[in-house]
Amino acid sequence: MKGQYTPYLILNDYLTTIRSDQLINQLLDYVAEGGDLERNNAEAYAISEVYSKLGSYFYLDFEFRDIKPFYFNRKYFAGDRCIINFPTWIGSSGIEGESINSSEQSYAIGDCVLYNGGIGYSNGVYTGNFQDGSTWIGYCCAQPNSDKVWNTANWTAIGTWYDIYNVPFPYPIFQLMPSPQIGVETPGVYYVNDNTCWANHTYTCIQQSIATGHQAKEQYYQISNIPPPNIFPNQKGGFNLGFGFDCGKSQWNDNGEFFFKSVLPFATNWNDPELNCGIPAWTDGYRKQWNVGDNRDPIMKEIIVAIALSHLNIRNSFMIKERAIKRDWAYRKLELIKKGEDTTLIPIIQPEQSGNISWGGMPKIINTF
Repeated sequence: MKGQYTPYLILNDYLTTIRSDQLINQLLDYVAEGGDLERNNAEAYAISEVYSKLGSYFYLDFEFRDIKPFYFNRKYFAGDRCIINFPTWIGSSGIEGESINSSEQSYAIGDCVLYNGGIGYSNGVYTGNFQDGSTWIGYCCAQPNSDKVWNTANWTAIGTWYDIYNVPFPYPIFQLMPSPQIGVETPGVYYVNDNTCWANHTYTCIQQSIATGHQAKEQYYQISNIPPPNIFPNQKGGFNLGFGFDCGKSQWNDNGEFFFKSVLPFATNWNDPELNCGIPAWTDGYRKQWNVGDNRDPIMKEIIVAIALSHLNIRNSFMIKERAIKRDWAYRKLELIKKGEDTTLIPIIQPEQSGNISWGGMPKIINTF
């Protein structure tokens, strides 16, 4: 069973809807008095509401991944995301020549901090104002150290404060059923040696998609009985026409997990299409590079913010009407997405993934009246 709360939002997501002082000082209690718990519970409620509306139609687990500070030793799979948001760097002596609490502040390889080289910033304390044009930079420790004075040679810059990164998919996401042709390709039609991503693994096609002709389709009473042209790569049992009982292994070769670990998300050859041209993603020659940017669906973020703020407003009497207006928009939007009148970036659940989808009909038979 999954945890109740997924940290899908960050505090900055609220700023387009509510001022930070209103959120922190009016809707939430102080952190020490449960402010974070209140916000987390409201966001968990909002996400649960979306699952209750769209969970049978969209692959919401794909969208509602966490967004946490980059962690050097974590496995990041395709589609996972991280944010540059770390504690500030503190030298081993808060006051030059004196250690903090009589102990040395040390950092190991992979530790991440924020550092600002602006005027007035010293050993973890920023005493000046933010008008000097300085920027908080996220760094990852490259060499173990207990420096009393910042030494850039011991650190690698990985982005500015609040930058968001995501792991790109090395190959298109697997499709059970073909979709309309895009350019020279038809997604969902696979040939030998084509590659795809599915369930955190990469797969190579070893038997091409099997197209069912019109005459063969006429032999089935229901459309849902017609076997799809592909098999889910990780399917373990059952029978599919033309592929036999071995299922996924009959059409796909599993190349193993695709993930980033100890790969720093800094700006080197971002999104260079030629960088890995022709190099298989499961080999050591494939250069892993993060995408800079937020891969969360913008509409879904607004929906979660609107529902969470409306839920928090129950604790207060002011602004209830205004928040209720945005909440009602969120629920209307969910219904429109559910009906297919509005679209979203979240993948649709493929029919064989869920038993809750009603779909089907009878095959069209030509020259029959």
